[in-house]
Amino acid sequence: MRRFVTWEIRRKMEELDNAEIKMRASIMPFICSLFSYFHLKKQIWSQVVACLAEIDALCSLALVSSKSNGQMVRPIFIRKEDNMYRPYLELRKMRHPCITLTFKPG
Repeated sequence: MRRFVTWEIRRKMEELDNAEIKMRASIMPFICSLFSYFHLKKQIWSQVVACLAEIDALCSLALVSSKSNGQMVRPIFIRKEDNMYRPYLELRKMRHPCITLTFKPG
């Protein structure tokens, strides 16, 4: 498909291309300084992200727990010393939250 292009349109397209090149060149130092600033504060940002992830997980658990069809239980943690430093997991009468929300008995 061929398009009709006038000299004025070509000139405007060149102006636009030049303006975009200048914009990229002028914005690059700002972007580099912004990334440099984040890199200097990466420990703080990592802590912020970790806190937000924990809050997100706790909110999700609270939401599932509030919409549960049955009683939800809290885990009981044991000290490593009480279990001779071995990994341990014991489950009793457990239900998966997704199944609890979607399963309708009967």
